[in-house]
Amino acid sequence: MPGLLQVQSTSAEASQIAAMHSTTAVEDRLDSSKPTTSDACPIEQGLHTKCPVTPRELDLIHRETKVFADTGCTAQICQGAKMMHSRETKVGESRSLRVVKEEAAAFLWELKRDGIYTEQEYHARLDEVFAELDQGAVEEMLWEKQRKESGTTSTWTQTNQELLHGVRLAWKNSRRCIMRSHWDELQLCDLRAVTTSVGMVSALLENLANAYGGGKIVPTAFVFPPRQTKGTGPMFISQQVLSFAGYRQSDGSVLGDPANVDLTDEIIKLGWTPPESRSRWDFLPLVAMAEGDSPAMAEVSPSLSKHINISHPDYASQFEKLDLRWGRFPALSRMGFDIGGVQYTAAPFVGWFMDAEIGVRNLGDPFRYDALPSVVEAIGFDVNAYRKQEAYKSVESIDDLPDYEQLRWKSKAQAELNYAVRWSFQQEGVSCIGTLAASSDWCQFDDDHFREKGYRLNADPYWIAPPQGSIIPLWHRGGAPNYQPKPLITKHRCDPMKVWHRRKGRTDALPVCLRFLDGAWHVETLTSIAETTLLAKGTRAKLQKIADSRKRVQIYFCSTGTTALKLAEKLRQRVLKAPKYYLARFDSLNAIDLEAIKPDELVLMVASTTGNGTLPANGRAFESKWPALRKRYYSDPLGASYSVFGVGDSGYGSTYNAASIAVNGLFSELGAKPIAGGLTMGDVTMETLLTAAFDRWWDNVQSNLDGAVAAKEMPEDCFHEQGDIIQEFQEGLVVAKDPPMNKILSLQLDLQGVGYRVMDHLRLLPANSQGKVARALFALGVTDAQQVVPFTSFQNAPTFDCFLTNFVDLEGHFKSLNWLRLDEADESIRHAPVIEVLERYSARGILGSHDTEAFDKRVLEICLDMPLLRPRTFSVASAPGFLGNNIVEVLVRFHSKGRLSDIFLSDLYPGDRVKFCMMLSAPSLDIIRLETRPLIAIATGSGFAPIRGLLQRRFISINAGRRLSRLEHDLNFPTAQPELDLFHSSPLSLFTGYKLEDRDIFEETLVTGRCGALVDELVMVPSNPEKTRVQDVLEGNAWVRSNLAEAAVYVCGAETMVRSTAAVLSRMLGAEVQNVLGSRYVEEVF
Repeated sequence: MPGLLQVQSTSAEASQIAAMHSTTAVEDRLDSSKPTTSDACPIEQGLHTKCPVTPRELDLIHRETKVFADTGCTAQICQGAKMMHSRETKVGESRSLRVVKEEAAAFLWELKRDGIYTEQEYHARLDEVFAELDQGAVEEMLWEKQRKESGTTSTWTQTNQELLHGVRLAWKNSRRCIMRSHWDELQLCDLRAVTTSVGMVSALLENLANAYGGGKIVPTAFVFPPRQTKGTGPMFISQQVLSFAGYRQSDGSVLGDPANVDLTDEIIKLGWTPPESRSRWDFLPLVAMAEGDSPAMAEVSPSLSKHINISHPDYASQFEKLDLRWGRFPALSRMGFDIGGVQYTAAPFVGWFMDAEIGVRNLGDPFRYDALPSVVEAIGFDVNAYRKQEAYKSVESIDDLPDYEQLRWKSKAQAELNYAVRWSFQQEGVSCIGTLAASSDWCQFDDDHFREKGYRLNADPYWIAPPQGSIIPLWHRGGAPNYQPKPLITKHRCDPMKVWHRRKGRTDALPVCLRFLDGAWHVETLTSIAETTLLAKGTRAKLQKIADSRKRVQIYFCSTGTTALKLAEKLRQRVLKAPKYYLARFDSLNAIDLEAIKPDELVLMVASTTGNGTLPANGRAFESKWPALRKRYYSDPLGASYSVFGVGDSGYGSTYNAASIAVNGLFSELGAKPIAGGLTMGDVTMETLLTAAFDRWWDNVQSNLDGAVAAKEMPEDCFHEQGDIIQEFQEGLVVAKDPPMNKILSLQLDLQGVGYRVMDHLRLLPANSQGKVARALFALGVTDAQQVVPFTSFQNAPTFDCFLTNFVDLEGHFKSLNWLRLDEADESIRHAPVIEVLERYSARGILGSHDTEAFDKRVLEICLDMPLLRPRTFSVASAPGFLGNNIVEVLVRFHSKGRLSDIFLSDLYPGDRVKFCMMLSAPSLDIIRLETRPLIAIATGSGFAPIRGLLQRRFISINAGRRLSRLEHDLNFPTAQPELDLFHSSPLSLFTGYKLEDRDIFEETLVTGRCGALVDELVMVPSNPEKTRVQDVLEGNAWVRSNLAEAAVYVCGAETMVRSTAAVLSRMLGAEVQNVLGSRYVEEVF
């Protein structure tokens, strides 16, 4: 034969290689002659590595494994935690004769090791295989070290027994599979005699029933002919035997499974006709393509493709309405087997599902069927119930709720959906394993292997750990040795559809469709391939035309927490659903490229501000480019339209919405055209979720784009909202106000029957003193304090006395002073307090008028220009019952001339009334519920307040024990917490940083804590010349080092301290602390 090389092999060569495999010395490896390169897998070379494997394990692994596949790791970089590894070994590649011989010899050695062959049989079979390889050697282009070069290659034929053991070993070695403990139960359906596409489809469908077993699934590999020395080998175009179609809709949405959109398009182009009435649950046909043949397809028989309807015994009617379904078994069809140098490129693998694979991932993932939002409603979530609460009155969906509320419902929905999947499969009598069972099974299998071999099985933690997290035992096992023995299961190097597109130009054969009628297969040629291809092109052109006719919108965001991100996501959804807009980009502000923005495009931004007034981290890279951008667009304006929605907290005073103001100013400087006023500032102290303000901004944006007159926000709207906020507040009584111990002031309030919990938050609404109110009334010329403020659209408008006491801040600054004529305005008073401005201009006779109508209009104009009073939020610094019935304490850092800490509190005395509102701090409370875990608390400054309450609670628990809940009951605490009675049993370490002037208030609590044995570890770090901070001592603390991985951690302080502490803890854990500890890590920034 042309190209066939007669390469002679001696029996001595085979014996030499056999001898190499028979030794147990780690130095005697088959590939010891390979050059060591920096980019080669270090475990394959037996080198020390960054991968999680010890030198002893490495030696033991090499004793048992002679051939390794590349994991993509290098001596410097481990890819063990990556979802997809680069440079992974794939089938479909031509390999050198030397490599094929090495892998053949290694595989035969494993057969001898496992008792399949005796020593004599092994040597005899090795001679046979080498002779076959030499006889069939040819010159081909080879894949060597990720590049092509000419060389000699060959292949060999394995016996049925060899193939069976090979596929079993490949399953055992599959580092992404949790069910490998059943590797020796895998059955083989040997279909190597099938050489046509039609034969592949019919043979697989005919033999699937045996593996399915009426629901008692037997794991089975269906192996078709291996790849020869050239070509791709046979292939399956279908990803799975049972795959749901994903139909691309004209509005950009998907009907069906989004994961299969491209595959569905390709199969339609081959000639498949979807059902006339398309649905979410249409199975794609099975499509195969033999070497050198055209594709063939067929529908899977109804007995195998009958859906499992997902139902729930406790929510039967609700789940019936959801209409959730899935297939009966997983059957990966694009995977191949690499066994002893032979590459099986078409080898579907049938097994059984794990419940979470369907419930959590396939149905639950937002990029798949996204079923969780509908399941949430099915199990009882009612947005209208939340709307009855003042804080949530404007929510539209669960996505508008705080993160901890969303997590509460979505976690429950995930668990119930998982349960429904498992229960539904049980009712149908179809094999499906539970997550806990699979996890425990794997752990036992791994432990048994470790006891026998001395090293653990290879595993990919990203794939093998079930998605439920730490409640599953496997989650806690950590990293496994990142090595990949051969034989293995792997992907094909080529995309089968690309192979067909290249092949069809060289063949007259057309795709065919098989139909099983009257007990026989009938083949029909699919002649519509050209028409469907043109139709697909026409559809794409139509969609492109629609996209070009819409207003192109780019959305960017920068966020310190989740509020801005959630609003940006809500904005993205609205743009996608709006028929007049086309979403061109959605990304963080750091990713914005002004050069790519066209003059007719619209840029919408949602920006939050850090506590110190700067842009968040995902906007700072963009900020660093501002000087260059100002130069670039100085003489060549940007031209695009823009609008910014700011997420701010007026409690931060001078830095309120500073980031959004800066972004708005930049775009204005660059010559962009503002719409909807350019900037709309949301205030979380006025509206926690900002949905009402966001909705008004979005309405204004749309109105501007449509050319309509925007729904202008009335000046009185914010006073309506202030009135609503005031209704949320109750009145408490000042019990004590200690003079500030230099910088921190203690305030105690009697909540008048309102209960609270440890680590809750307290909002205080400052009020103007009666003396200041009287002065303002006199300056305005209002003689009757009970006269109603003459608002034009305010039902139940407040009186002047109420308005000037609770609505507006007489110590703040007027918004604009537009009610003054230019010649009357004095620039020096623009930053003077409202009360001073009123008195100054009242003395000049400017404010008064004898005309009642003119007077009302003038006074209303002045009132509308006044700034609003804003609530301030504090962490509770006490525990219920510690100070008495319903007495709460807060710590306030004193700032000279501060609106609350100085001006407001200086006018308060015991017996005065204060407006307050309790706020639940759910994430913080979760920390305390982890009674048996060590707790590490780290706090600085007034961030010490919740720790103070925590210690008081611990003191009560230790001294009162089980009687505590009865005591709380006797004291009529509406929020008694008997579930926390065991809190005193958990180990506690406390790290505090403070300024020297605050020493007294810290030591008062901490000395008591130390004497009362409230803490196990106490570290106090006062300010010092060396500038050692509290977070700097964590790494050197033995208690933290030994307990951190299993502990709950609470961090409270300024933003810089919190971020720095997170970085230290992440360094100690070797990964992001938020990812490692999950809900056991809580931050609070003040």
